[in-house]
Amino acid sequence: MDNYLTLFKNKLFRFSFVFLVLATTYGQEVQKTTIFWDTSSSREDRNAALEIEYLNAYFQRFENADVSLVGFGNAVHFREDFTIRNGDWEVLQKKIESLEYDGATSFYGFETYASEGYNLIFTDGYQNAGKAIPKLQGKAVVINSSKSYDKRTINLFSIIGKADFLNLRKLKQDSLKSTSKLVEKKRQPLDSTATGLKQGVQLEEVVVTETIEESTELEATALGPKDNDAVGYAVQSIGSEKLLDVATTLNTGIQGKFSGVTIGQNDDLSQVVMRPSNSLLGNNYGLIVVDGVPLPPSQSSNNGAVFSTSFLDPRNIEDITVLKGLAATNIYGTQGANGVMLITTKTGSYGKVGDGTSDAMQLKDNYYDSKIKIDNKALVTPYLKELKKGKDVQSAYAIYLKQRDRFKGSSSYFIDVFDFFYASSPTVAFRILSNVVEVESPSYKMLRAAYLKSSQAKNYELALAIVNRLMQEHPDTLQNNFDYAVSNRSLGNYQTALNTLNILLKDKINSIPELKGFEKSVGAEIRNLINQHRKELDITKVDIKYQNNIRYNARLVLEWSNPEAEFVVQFVNPQKRFFDWEHTMQSDSRRLQEEIKQGSFTEQFEIVGAETVGDWILNITSQGNITIDDKTPTFIKCKVFKNFGKSNQETISYMVRLQEPNEKQQLAKFTVD
Repeated sequence: MDNYLTLFKNKLFRFSFVFLVLATTYGQEVQKTTIFWDTSSSREDRNAALEIEYLNAYFQRFENADVSLVGFGNAVHFREDFTIRNGDWEVLQKKIESLEYDGATSFYGFETYASEGYNLIFTDGYQNAGKAIPKLQGKAVVINSSKSYDKRTINLFSIIGKADFLNLRKLKQDSLKSTSKLVEKKRQPLDSTATGLKQGVQLEEVVVTETIEESTELEATALGPKDNDAVGYAVQSIGSEKLLDVATTLNTGIQGKFSGVTIGQNDDLSQVVMRPSNSLLGNNYGLIVVDGVPLPPSQSSNNGAVFSTSFLDPRNIEDITVLKGLAATNIYGTQGANGVMLITTKTGSYGKVGDGTSDAMQLKDNYYDSKIKIDNKALVTPYLKELKKGKDVQSAYAIYLKQRDRFKGSSSYFIDVFDFFYASSPTVAFRILSNVVEVESPSYKMLRAAYLKSSQAKNYELALAIVNRLMQEHPDTLQNNFDYAVSNRSLGNYQTALNTLNILLKDKINSIPELKGFEKSVGAEIRNLINQHRKELDITKVDIKYQNNIRYNARLVLEWSNPEAEFVVQFVNPQKRFFDWEHTMQSDSRRLQEEIKQGSFTEQFEIVGAETVGDWILNITSQGNITIDDKTPTFIKCKVFKNFGKSNQETISYMVRLQEPNEKQQLAKFTVD
């Protein structure tokens, strides 16, 4: 063993000499040195003894040195200066040996701390919290002692940052195999090919083009005629000229005229089904409104009552409009939850009594009682109970480091602990959250929840790093591409965001009818991106119909972490009317199944019209998960774009954690101007 240590130290001296090209007066000068020390959780498997041996060799070569120790993970955590004289680096060694390893890795900000002399970067190269290849002013050596390391990142560091690479484990193996010939062998320059690295990085972009003629049409809506592109919700209309001349009933007259609208061949028009169906009562039939008056609804249950619309003459129809989503429920309350079919007759006589007209809004079941109980309970888990025993941030963090290995497999652990620390120390909180990209084989639910949390907290660098890991682990998920674009936009990478959205829209979404809701979200992002940054973008690849701006009083985007989550969102408008949007298998099993199949977990809602100005409340009730035994919590984020598409557009995000079935929480509260 003594012979091995002698050989190993001699070889360390040799490599130190190769990398550091010593001055002839090295023993007399004070050498400026920065040691960048990777404290991410992946470095726990490093060989600490090899690193200490290397530094022993370094400080025998440079007996006098002024050293800055820079600890980094997802960001630079600290800098501490040390004075080394006569090779005595004991104080620095104790500091290094006391370091804790937690979080992910990024090389951002190294230039600020780099030395004009030597920069020793102890890392495995797994840069997963944001990509950066710093160009340091002095000489740089990347030093690895872990079993595995990121060859691609270290190779880029070698090319761009002009850094040398020293693999201590490989050096150890060579020393074990070698004889005294290794000591006598002449020093050779570092051969990067010996590490198995390949030179060069290929970047590729694929853009699919398509041209669509621009058109502007007015749509009949419950709020009056509006531009087709400015309606802001699922709406389709047909005029009398599109009704079949041979049709004897409206049922046969509208067959195939509306996408997502189905009527049985022998059914009455009142038995129309408009996807998605969202009724709390399990009734799948939409609401029929004739000349502004809602008809009594038919019931889809077995032997349910059917209201006949046989009195409607196809020859007396002026136009028919189908409304879905928030617009339908905003006007017609819960009765419009399954969609609304607006029928205007040529005579406009239905519902008239004398000179008056029946009130179309005589709904009695959707007035919001502010006394409704909202369960905003404090979260209680075993790990949070332990953390609460800490008297301050430092002691609580020490408890976290001890408990981490026991709980890190839980999909919600790092997110819950982030929330625990965030108010007291955002820096510590983000370091903890960044661990999700270090976890081996992380679940989709864990990564997705962490993405929602980091973006809600406006740490877009970490959000993008998590998306990159999501794309690595789950490459066929549509949501990842959407999140990648949104994160890049937040970071100012507008062209990358636009290209990603454009390809996603053309290659994926438009070919899947069940994803029309997701298409709206992507289309709205493209329009808004072009509206706000047109001068900075090349939009020649974007379809014309997505190049015009669209404006809403507010746009809401709901995103959730658990693909199997079932929940109900209650919207309360300024008039204290509420309406529900269901995301449950009972209301629309086909939609949820398609979401899981394609990987899209976003829904958009638009708030338009003068009557929407005022205070809004969003409450949410958990309905558990599709798989009954699955107790995974769901994190739901609501992003509110106020004055969407206007010069004074602003955003605010809310986020809640759903755990217990039937637990009702307030998701968001905001004011529409």
